[in-house]
Amino acid sequence: MKRRIPRWVMLLLFSSLGCGGASSGGTHRGVEERAAGEPDMAAMRALLERYSPTGMWIVRTYEAMPTTFVFGKTTSTVSSSGDFASYFDSSAPERVVDDISTGVHEVYHALSFRLGYQLQAEAKATELVDAEGHYVGGNASPTLVRYTAVFPAREMDATFPADARATFRYSTYVSPSTERQGTQQDGVFGLLDEWTAYLHGGRTVVDFWPWVRDEAPRTREVYVKYRSRFQGIWESHGEFKLFILHYLVHARERRPDVYRGLMSNESFRRAFIAADDAWTALLASAAALEPSVVALAADRGAGNTTFHRDDAFPAVQARLASEPYWAMLAELRRGP
Repeated sequence: MKRRIPRWVMLLLFSSLGCGGASSGGTHRGVEERAAGEPDMAAMRALLERYSPTGMWIVRTYEAMPTTFVFGKTTSTVSSSGDFASYFDSSAPERVVDDISTGVHEVYHALSFRLGYQLQAEAKATELVDAEGHYVGGNASPTLVRYTAVFPAREMDATFPADARATFRYSTYVSPSTERQGTQQDGVFGLLDEWTAYLHGGRTVVDFWPWVRDEAPRTREVYVKYRSRFQGIWESHGEFKLFILHYLVHARERRPDVYRGLMSNESFRRAFIAADDAWTALLASAAALEPSVVALAADRGAGNTTFHRDDAFPAVQARLASEPYWAMLAELRRGP
């Protein structure tokens, strides 16, 4: 496996970008008492376990994973850092969903990197190859995505639709981005990993709706923070889906060797399809909740608050519905 800076190490620098428990009374007291000081991680973990079992599985599985793996006569050791608690500044109620969903998002990156080693070790591989783990939740099991040749995501800036660029995710993950981003080091595999991490962060946001509705302090701040993060689910889905599909369109037109390798990579195609299907289910759940989320505005004193999507969001949606992208999606699902 090539030596690269793990995606989760870099995401520590960008954590602001984000994603049976205790009783209601106990959890509330823990959140309120520590709001101005150190985060109460016992309370945060209890909330995650109570409301988001998939998010808790990601955190616990990563924490329990080994750091040393044997492949034939070679022993590989990976570092351990960036644990769940590192994404919390406080236990302030308005920060709870933001910080927990961000923590799940970021820990997923650490998990997928480590799974690349563990799944190969479990398969008794005698030699480590470039790969990462992939997990979408539900009844799915983690799978191994083997890497084929890629190019940095910023290379597609030359052909990416101009009207769909005005988002912070484009500048962070596509161009200009930084050399340290997984999307530059691992190309479309980095984009897929980000898309899946956003899936888990978004699912955690949806999972926490009952807490916001029934248990959280009934303040405008809690609602505004939740509504903003809830709305971002659609943005992250659309943007990264377009990034991935355009990467493949660009590869087909300008890097045919890379394109052939990716389209014949069964592990990549299956992982993309699994993520796409999981996103479809998540968006359906979020859409069903949206009227209730909006209706809570008046009760939380935010009825007049305007929530704006990224300026490029309409263009992103329109592009996804256009021929090069739906055709590429169909080709991915159909296979070579």
